Amino acid sequence: MLRLLPLLLLMAACSGKGADSGTDGPPPDFREKGPHHTTFNWKTVNDFPVLVWSPTALGDGEYRLSTVTSSDARATILDELVRAAPEDCPEDSYVGRDKAEPLSGTWPLVAMSHCHECTANSLATIAQHLASWGYVVVAPSHEGNTLYDALDGTGMGLDTDTLAMRVDQLDAAIEAAQNGDLGVNVNDELSLVGHSFGAVTVGMRAQRDPVPTVFLAAPADNPLLPGVDAANLTGETTWVLLEEDNSISEVGNTLIESNFAEASGPSRLARLPNAGHWSVSDIVGLTEATMPGCGDDTRQDGSGEIFTYLPPSRVRQYTAGLVTVALADGVEKLDALDGWEWFTVEAQP
Repeated sequence: MLRLLPLLLLMAACSGKGADSGTDGPPPDFREKGPHHTTFNWKTVNDFPVLVWSPTALGDGEYRLSTVTSSDARATILDELVRAAPEDCPEDSYVGRDKAEPLSGTWPLVAMSHCHECTANSLATIAQHLASWGYVVVAPSHEGNTLYDALDGTGMGLDTDTLAMRVDQLDAAIEAAQNGDLGVNVNDELSLVGHSFGAVTVGMRAQRDPVPTVFLAAPADNPLLPGVDAANLTGETTWVLLEEDNSISEVGNTLIESNFAEASGPSRLARLPNAGHWSVSDIVGLTEATMPGCGDDTRQDGSGEIFTYLPPSRVRQYTAGLVTVALADGVEKLDALDGWEWFTVEAQP
């Protein structure tokens, strides 16, 4: 449960590098839930939906993952998929408020990009955690490249044309937030988070706008999706490598290591053993494609060994904490997380 704080503390706004804990006590532990209640709202930018997470003064409620959809039709589809999925894989119980009034104040902005054929809410745990620490998070639904497009057979390919579309959508969502068009007020602090195809998407923005960026489970500089040069990433970067990621395979993980080593700015690599491509995502186990990260699987090293993925809910929580530390405190603070539960953290040589 999010901590209950007096309204006076909840009205404190965030500014500068990192989030405001709302207290005058010891330095905040960003791995824990923050002091703010959270809410989400849907907005439309250039005819595509954008999911907006923010702090709110309204007390906690409960909602399901299918609540976090942009239409009733999509809610029905998602609800059916969650009910049919293995227990405890996709997240389906959240503490927060849907469509509540955002808390007044001016907040740092985080823009998120979802994976190939995924959903705007597929990083809901991370987004809500950031909002609890006083961030506004915008997550465009990459229309044409969503789970719903894939299910109805109209999905776009994993190619540079789709990448260009996704980058345009990400840029438009950021611009709308910065212009005050999404119902929230943000300051000039911007950070980026991308998962899988989303890592390449945010990488395109990060190489022309050196802001703190977190890449989850994919190399941004990728020969299959050219456009990002890791050497052009001069801002702070955090790379999360999932050691049993048989979706991008050992080749993909080797590319993540190379991206980390070649990035020009301050950088950290966080490794997570026994985690699959969707372990960090709230839609793990939702479909056959998103099963890696749920239940048992065969190790990707070719040994034939059967193993059990780490509990998805714990991976999501720990990843949310790591992302918040990286964005609020800076990547150097990730060194203190080396050995924190399952994570190991490496700095550039």
